[in-house]
Amino acid sequence: MAKIPSVFDDTFNEKSYERKISDKIYVPADNEFVRSLYEQSEDGILTLKKDLALSKKDEKRLKLISKQMKKQKGRIKFLPIILLVAFIFAIFSIVIAFKNPILKAVLIKAGETAAGAKCEIETVDLRLLDSKLTLKGVAVANKNEPMKNLAEVSNLVLDFDLVQLLKGRMVADELTVEGIQIGTDRTTSGALPEKEKKNKEVKEIKPEDIALSVSNFVQQQTGLSKEGITEVFSQFNPETVVKSVYDQMSSPEVIKNLEPQAKAIVTSWQTESETLTKNVNDFTTSAQELVATDISKISDPVQLKKLLDNLKTVSDNAKTIKGSVENAGQKLKTDIDTVQNISVSLKNAVDSDMKLLNDQLNTLSNINLKDMTNLFSGELDGPAIQLFKKYAPIAETALVKVQEFQTSGAKKAEKKPKKKEAWRAPGRTVEYRKDNVPDFLIRKTVLSGFDAKSGFALSGTITNISNDCDKLDQPVGMNVKLNRSAKTTEMLDAIIDMRKNRTAKALTANLSGTGYNFSKLTIPNVNVNGLPYLSGAASFNAGLAFDTDMSFDLNGALSVVDALLEVKPFEPAFAYSMYTRAIENINKLNLSTLAKYTPQTLLDLDIKTDLDKILSENLSKIFKSEVAAIRAELESKVTAEIEKLIAPIDSELHIFEDLKALVNGDTSAYASMEKKVNAKMAEIEAKLKEKANAATDNAVKQATDQLPDEIKNNEAVNDAINNTLDKFKKKLF
Repeated sequence: MAKIPSVFDDTFNEKSYERKISDKIYVPADNEFVRSLYEQSEDGILTLKKDLALSKKDEKRLKLISKQMKKQKGRIKFLPIILLVAFIFAIFSIVIAFKNPILKAVLIKAGETAAGAKCEIETVDLRLLDSKLTLKGVAVANKNEPMKNLAEVSNLVLDFDLVQLLKGRMVADELTVEGIQIGTDRTTSGALPEKEKKNKEVKEIKPEDIALSVSNFVQQQTGLSKEGITEVFSQFNPETVVKSVYDQMSSPEVIKNLEPQAKAIVTSWQTESETLTKNVNDFTTSAQELVATDISKISDPVQLKKLLDNLKTVSDNAKTIKGSVENAGQKLKTDIDTVQNISVSLKNAVDSDMKLLNDQLNTLSNINLKDMTNLFSGELDGPAIQLFKKYAPIAETALVKVQEFQTSGAKKAEKKPKKKEAWRAPGRTVEYRKDNVPDFLIRKTVLSGFDAKSGFALSGTITNISNDCDKLDQPVGMNVKLNRSAKTTEMLDAIIDMRKNRTAKALTANLSGTGYNFSKLTIPNVNVNGLPYLSGAASFNAGLAFDTDMSFDLNGALSVVDALLEVKPFEPAFAYSMYTRAIENINKLNLSTLAKYTPQTLLDLDIKTDLDKILSENLSKIFKSEVAAIRAELESKVTAEIEKLIAPIDSELHIFEDLKALVNGDTSAYASMEKKVNAKMAEIEAKLKEKANAATDNAVKQATDQLPDEIKNNEAVNDAINNTLDKFKKKLF
C-alpha cells in the first residue's frame, strides 16, 4: 500500500478539489499527476483510487508536491513586513546621513594602501538618486619623495548606473578626472606613520620572482666593444699595423736561429782575443827594447854577441805565440765567412719584412670607409638589449596585472559553485537579453590637467575599463595627449585587448613626441672610445605591438635637429684628430629601430643611424688627404720595430767586427815585431861578421908581414893561408 500524504487522503467535489488541491499546484505536469491518483463516482465525488500502488520515485514526488502546497499560505502577516520596512528605512536614513564621511574614509584608506603614502580628499559627495559621485581636492603623496605629490586631481566625477549598483555591479557611463597635476610640492610630509606604514606595507615584486619568458633570450647577443671608434682606425693605426707586420715577419725566426751562432762566435773570440793580445803584447814589449838598440854605437863584439843572444832567446820564446797567431788567423777566416753568411741571411729577412711593410702600407689607399655603415648602430644594440632586459619584467608584470584585473570578473564567476538543477516538467521558455555587463565597468574616462606656470597639460580618454573583458567583448582604448612643458608634446593611441578571442596582440600602441631639447646626452653607464655626447632637439614616433607571452613588434624613428656632437679625447692622437674633424659639421641625425621577438626565436634587433653613413663619408675625405702622412708614420714605426728586433744580433755582429780588427791588429803587430827582431838579428850578425873579417885580415896581415919575402911571394903559401882563413871564418860564423 502506497504512503499518501494526509492532504490528499480526503474526498472532494469539483469545487473543493480545485480550491484545496488544484489551485495550490502551479506546475501543470504536477497537477495532472495528482489528479491521476483520484477516481470520480457517479455523483461527482473524488476519492483516492483503491489499492493505489506508487513507485518510490512517485512517492517522493507526491511528498514534495505536498510540502510545496503547505507553503502556499492564504493570508499576509503585515507586522513582520512593517518591521522590515522600518528597519530598511532606518538603515537607508543612516546611510544617507553618513554616506559621504564613511565613503571619504574608505577612499582615503584605499588610496594610502595603494600608494604607500598619505592620500588626502577635500570633499566627497555621493548622490544616489542622481547616480553621481564627486571628489574634490584629491592629492596622493609620493612615498619616495614625501614632500611631493605623486598626483593631484582638483575634480573627479563618476556617473554610475544605480540599477546596476543595486545588482552588485560598479558600472559607470563616464569618469571625469580634471585638474591633473604630477609632482607638485606639498606643505607637509606625505609619509605614513611608521607603524601604519609597516602594517599596510605592500610586498614588492622582485624581478627574480617573475617568471619572465625572455630572461635568457639575449645570451647569444654580442656585447659592446670597449674600443669603440678606435676599431675603425685600427686597420691603419701604426701600432696595429706594426703588430700585423710583426706577426708575419721572417726576421724573428731568422734571428732566433742565427743569434745563438753569432753569440757563440763572439763569445769564443772574446776569450781567445784576450789571450792572443796578452801574448803579442808580452812579445812586443820584450822585443821592443832590444829592437830599438842602436848597434852602430856598439863596437864591442861581446856586447853585440850578447844582444844577438837576447834577440834569439826572444825569438825562440815567440815560436809558440807564432803558432797561436797563425791558428787565430786561419780560424778568423772561417768565422768571417760564417758571420758573412749570417749578415746576408739577416739582410734578406729584413728586406723581406720591409717588402711586407710596403705591401701593407699600399693597402691603406684602398680602405673604403663608406663600407663601415654599422659603427654606432652596432654600438646601440647592446644598450637597447640591456634596457629591454631591465624593463621587460616591469612590462610583463604590468600586463599580468592588467590581465588579472580584466579577467577577474570571469574568474570570480567560475569559482561560484553551480546550483544543482532540479528536475522540472516542461513549461514555457522565456528568453532574456544577453547579460554583457561586468561587475566593474567604466565605459569612458575623461582626463584633463593644466598648469600655466610650468606649461604642463594633459588631456585624453580611456574607454571600456572593466574586470571582465570577455563578457563586455570590448577592448580598452586609450587616447592621451601630454605636454610636460610648453615645448614638449607626447601623444599616445593604444588598445589593450585581453579577450580570449582577440585577433591582435594584447597591446597595440602608437606613440609620438616632439620638442625634446637636450644637452650632452650619451648612452648611460657605457664607456666606449669615440662615443659622442649629443646636444640638440629631438622628435620621435613609434609603433608597438606587445603580447602576454612577451612577443612584440617595434617600429620606431628618432630625428635630431640642431645637433652638436662632442667627444672625449682618446688614443691614438691622430685618430682623435681625424674623428673630431669628421663630426664637427654634423647638425642633423636620424635613427630607426626595428625589433621583433617571439618565445620561439631570439631577439631580432636592427638599429640604424645615418651618423654611420655621414661619419664614414667625412672620414673618407679626411683620410684621403692624410694618407701620405699616415704612411710615413707607419713606415717609421715599423722600421723602428724592425731595428729594435735586429738590434741584439746586430750588436753581436758589431762586437765581432771589433774583435776581428783587434785580432788582425795583434797579428799585424806580431808579424811587424817578428820582422824587426829578425832584421835586428841579421844586422848584428852582419856587423859581427864584419868585425871578425876585419880582425882576421888584420892578424893575417901582421903574420904575413913577419914572414920572409920568399914566403910572402910564394903563391902556393898564399893560397894555403887563404884556404885556412876561409875554413876558420866558416867555423866562426
